[in-house]
Parts: sequence; C-alpha cells; structure tokens
Amino acid sequence: MHRQKWVAGVAATITGDVADEHTSIHQWCHKDLFGERIAPGNPEHSIMSPLQAFLHMMPPAQLSLMLELTNERLVEKEKQEMTRQELLRWIGVCVLIAAINFRGRRRNLWEGGGAPSKYLPSYDLRVMGMSRNRFDDIWYAIRWSRQPPEQPHGMSSEQYRWMLVDNFVDNINEYRARTFVPGGHLEADESIIRWYGVGGSFVDAGIPHYAAIERKPDNGAEIQNLADVAIVKSAAEEEAIAAAAAADEDNDEEVAADEGGKGTWVLSELVAPWRDSGRLVTADAYFASVEAAVKMKEAGLFFIGNVKQCSRRFPMEVLGNATLPKRGCRSVLASINDDTGETELVAIAWVDRNRRFFITTTCGLGKGERIQRKRLCQLDKSGRAPPDKVVIEVAQPKAIAKYYKGAGTIDRHNRIRADELRLDRNLGTRHWDNKRFNLGVLGIICVDAFLFFQQVVSANNRMTSCLEFFGRLADELVDNQEGIRIMRAAADPGACGRQSR
Repeated sequence: MHRQKWVAGVAATITGDVADEHTSIHQWCHKDLFGERIAPGNPEHSIMSPLQAFLHMMPPAQLSLMLELTNERLVEKEKQEMTRQELLRWIGVCVLIAAINFRGRRRNLWEGGGAPSKYLPSYDLRVMGMSRNRFDDIWYAIRWSRQPPEQPHGMSSEQYRWMLVDNFVDNINEYRARTFVPGGHLEADESIIRWYGVGGSFVDAGIPHYAAIERKPDNGAEIQNLADVAIVKSAAEEEAIAAAAAADEDNDEEVAADEGGKGTWVLSELVAPWRDSGRLVTADAYFASVEAAVKMKEAGLFFIGNVKQCSRRFPMEVLGNATLPKRGCRSVLASINDDTGETELVAIAWVDRNRRFFITTTCGLGKGERIQRKRLCQLDKSGRAPPDKVVIEVAQPKAIAKYYKGAGTIDRHNRIRADELRLDRNLGTRHWDNKRFNLGVLGIICVDAFLFFQQVVSANNRMTSCLEFFGRLADELVDNQEGIRIMRAAADPGACGRQSR
C-alpha cells in the first residue's frame, strides 16, 4: 500500500471526480425470469398486482428449498405434504396476522374471538381455506435453510447454528446480484432483527450474534445492507453470519473495530456484484474509514463516508481542533499520492449542530445544496408579539450534500418493516432461527415488494399506504392459484354423439 500524506488546503476537485450526470445514467431495473427489464415508466407493468411484485422479489430457489425441507419434516411427523400453493398461502396468513397487528392468542383468530372491543368484529380465519391445525403443522415444520441433524466435526457451534439461515441469505444475495440493476447511488447501513432471548458469544445456544447497542431501538441480530437510494430498496443483504462471526471470533487487536477491518471487509462483499461500475457508495459509522475509501476506489467505485469510530489513518486530531465558528464552516485536509502527486482523498470537518467528519473520493468541495430549516424565532422581545417564522440556511460542501441525500434510506426501510409490517414481532415465538430471524428477512422481502410496486405501477394503481399494500398482498397470497392447471370443461359425450348423428 502506497504512503499517503495529509496536507492543508482547499481541494476543490479530486482526481476521478464524479458529476451528478454520471451517477444519474444508471437507471435501476429488475430483470424477470425471461431477462425482461422492469423499470418505472414501462406501461406493460403499470397494472402489476402486489402478489406479482412479491414473486419478483422472492427468490424462486428459496421457495423450492423451503418446500423441499418442510415436506421432509412433515413426512417425519406423518403429516400431509404441502404444495407450492399452500406454502404461499401459509406465508399469506403470516402476513395477514402481522398486518392486522394481532397480539392475542393465535388460536383465537380461527375461533371467532380475540376482538379488542365489543364494538369491533372478531377475526375468523377459517374462511381462508387453511385450518388452525394445518397452519400449526406447517409452523412447527417450516425450514428455511438446510442444516444437518448433527454438528459436523471441526465446525464451530456458531457456524452450525447459522446454517439455519445460511441458505435463505445466500439465495437472496445471489438473486439480487443476478436480477437487480441498481441506480448510481448506493447506501450501506445496518438493520436489526429483534430478539431478546438466549444468545451471544458467551453461550453455545440461541442466536450466535447478539447486539445490544444503546442507540438502536431494539436488541437482536445485526444485518449489514446495501440499498439503492433511488428506490429505497434492498439491492443486496450481506450475510449477517459473516459479519457476526467476525465480531464473535476475531477479537484480537489486528481486526479491532477502530481499524475499520470488519466494516471494510463487509462493505467489499456487499458491493462485489457492481465493481468497476463507477457508482457512488455512501456509508455511516460501521463502514466509513480511510481504508474503506481506498478499497472502494480500488474497486472502481466512488465513496463518501461519515467517520466516527473507525478513525485509523484519518486526521481526526487536526480536524477536531480546527476552529469552526458557526454552522456551515468547514476545515479540509487532502491526501496526496507520493508517486503521482494526485489528490486521492479529502478529509472534511464540517459543523452543523455539532462537528462531523467525512472521508470522500469524489465530489470535492464544490458548493452543495444549502440546508433550509423552518423555525419559530422570537425576534420581538417585547413580550406582546408572537414568534416569527424564519428560515435557517446552512451551507454544505457538495460531497456532504451527496452523503445526506442517501442517508436514512435503509432507516426508512427498517421503519416500514419493524413499525408497520411487524412480521417478526406479531408472530410470537421462542425460536430465534426458523421463526424470528427468518421472518425478519421475509419482512425485508415484503418491504422490497412494496417499494418496488410503488415505483413500477402507474399512479392510479398505487397503494395509499404500506398497510393497504400488505393487506392486499396477504389476500392475494391466500387466494393464489400457483401450481393449479386451468383446464377447459370436458364436452358432454352424449351431446357429441347426438351431434355426430
């Protein structure tokens, strides 16, 4: 690795800078099984149904694997095997239970009870064609990934337990890389699958990786994601197993979190399908570091990151002591390649409410869009006048403006999944693996389908809310006709005979 030198000065441009027009030439699209590109503005897909959107987002290989593994368990328990149609119906029942936010005993849904008030109608799921006993049979038999009955010799307990979700995550990653073409701006961030049961690196039981972070709304398993900012759609999900295993097993100083080692490795895995594409990647604390910026540059991608704990090789002390008297002020250092003399990296300290640090390989320090905040301000101090409405403007460099354009993309996806759909919350279970974690990943796919649907269909066919979409999706999953061959009614032989005479 060549040496880098940080020098003071205003680096207005960076070698290999990217303009807004360059990132905008990448139009996102989804490729179906026949290679046809589905994107906004295509009239052929303007009347797509929620079920069709879900099937576009759900890997077909995963449905086949779930059907195979679950039928093996059903046969062992001497229960009737299920079909692909019944599997989709079972998923529809799960989505429906989550969408109605039912928190009582699940059996009440099939018994006409459980209404929260005498003024509200009771639920009765018997009309859906799946009895409570059949739902429970599939619930206890469902398997999402292949795990051998006994732990293989030489495999750690963590790796063996992660096998319960490995195939599901791998199938999603492979399917997204093969069928989804992202736009020009990608964001990396984390998601949490809620779990408060047994688990962690200190015990060989339960969830292998347990994260309890104060700033996060929930405890549980952490997943690293990459999302397309244009569609707010998970372009790929990096396998939580890999990141969690690194966190649990590699505790030596060589891969300490403040060196950016694990975050950089995970980010490299996330962006691997789109190397050398010239796209822009923005990332927050877990991923953002000088090392990550260099790796993204080597991978043919541009990078902007908000540096927090991963400060190795970053001029944190110098920028932290720089005088920034008011909001919008900045201090800049540039990293120069000794061999070529070119500006490779720019480190920025910028102050808004507090001081923030950024590392970038693109956009430079050109003027970005100014932040405008509407506030009430008491300009008249006489005590007799109401407060005035004022607009506070904060200047920001172009690189920081680009960063905040994508910031919060995955957070919005997480809020829809955790607060609106609540698939992994409303279906209570004590099993982290085949229920809680995998239902959380299924929830990610459902939110992907909603965002995909909103972008592709025509304006008059869009849902007014995500809850309306999930309700219609549940209806169509329950009523699906997958695997049923539609045949014409046979003619009356007698009539044919009479006709021939």
